[in-house]
Amino acid sequence: MLCNFHTHLAKNEGIEILNFDSSVDFEYQFYSCGIHPKDSEKQIFNTNLLLNERCLALGEIGLDKTISAPIDKQIEVFKEQIVFSEKFKLPVILHCVKAWNEILILKKELKPKQKWIFHGFSKTNLVEEVLKNELVIGIGTRILFDEKLQSRLKQVPVNSILLETDSDEKNTLISVYQKVAELKNISLQKLEIEVARNFNKIFTKWQNG
Repeated sequence: MLCNFHTHLAKNEGIEILNFDSSVDFEYQFYSCGIHPKDSEKQIFNTNLLLNERCLALGEIGLDKTISAPIDKQIEVFKEQIVFSEKFKLPVILHCVKAWNEILILKKELKPKQKWIFHGFSKTNLVEEVLKNELVIGIGTRILFDEKLQSRLKQVPVNSILLETDSDEKNTLISVYQKVAELKNISLQKLEIEVARNFNKIFTKWQNG
C-alpha cells in the first residue's frame, strides 16, 4: 500500500491526504486543513472541518520567513492551531521555511503530544536536530534529483519518514518510493510496509474514515 501524506493533486496512488480546498469530496477523500502561514493575516479557520472523520491532519501550517506576513502574526496563528491539533488529536503537517529555530522554541514551549511532520524536508544540515526533537521527516519528489538530500537520507531511519508528492504535477508517488528504496538499499515491498506502518501509527483516524 502506497501512502501519500501530503498532496495538492489527487493521483489515486494508494492512500492520499489531500491539502484541503473547495474541490475536496468529503465523502470519498481524506484531507488535511489549516491556515498556511501566507494566509495568517486574512483567513479565519473553520474548526468544523476538523470534525469530519475524513480529516486526518492539521496542515499545512507553520512559519515562513520568506513571505510578507509578519512572523509574530504567523507565530500567533500557529500556536492557536496547535491547540486544535492537541484538542482533536490530529498530527501536524509542518511548513517551515528559514524558521527552524522558532519552530524548535515553540515545540519545547508547547510540548505537543501529536506528531509534527516536517513536510517537504530539504535542510540536510538539520537532520540530526529534527530527529532528536522527534519530528517525522517528510520526503517528496525533491529526493529524485537533490544529491545532498539523497546522501543524508541514507542516515535517516525508515521509521522516521513519510512520503509525499505535494504539488508536483509531473512526478509520481511510486517514483519517490522507488528512489527511497534504492537509497535505503531495501526492497520496494519492504519500504511500502515500513512507511505504511508509520502512516498508520501517526494518522490514526484513516482506517475509520
